[in-house]
Amino acid sequence: MRAAPPTVSASGQPEQLKGVRRNMARVMADAHARVVRTTIVDDADLHAWLGKQDITARTIRAIVTACRIEPALNAWFDDANLSLTKHPHVDLGIAVDTPDGLFVPALPGARALSATLIPARCEL
Repeated sequence: MRAAPPTVSASGQPEQLKGVRRNMARVMADAHARVVRTTIVDDADLHAWLGKQDITARTIRAIVTACRIEPALNAWFDDANLSLTKHPHVDLGIAVDTPDGLFVPALPGARALSATLIPARCEL
């Protein structure tokens, strides 16, 4: 995949990925080839937030809430059988870019975690 327009020539030498970075690239390339591409965009008025509230925690809670309201957001698509498996639990991964590569820490049971991350009285 190109990161620059075709009119810009690349410089430098390709570097073979190894270890965690190679596995992550393989998994991401497989997902890119098999998963239907979608983008969901929404706006939020951050001025209404009370005090210092963690944007990551609020994002986790918003994703969990969205998955509860629309279960198809939390599903596996099987392209071989053209089937959709909706999950009652939410396991979430959030990509983190580090100098050693992209890592995706897993948050199993994010539905239960989201209630402890942000009090229920906070408006999303």
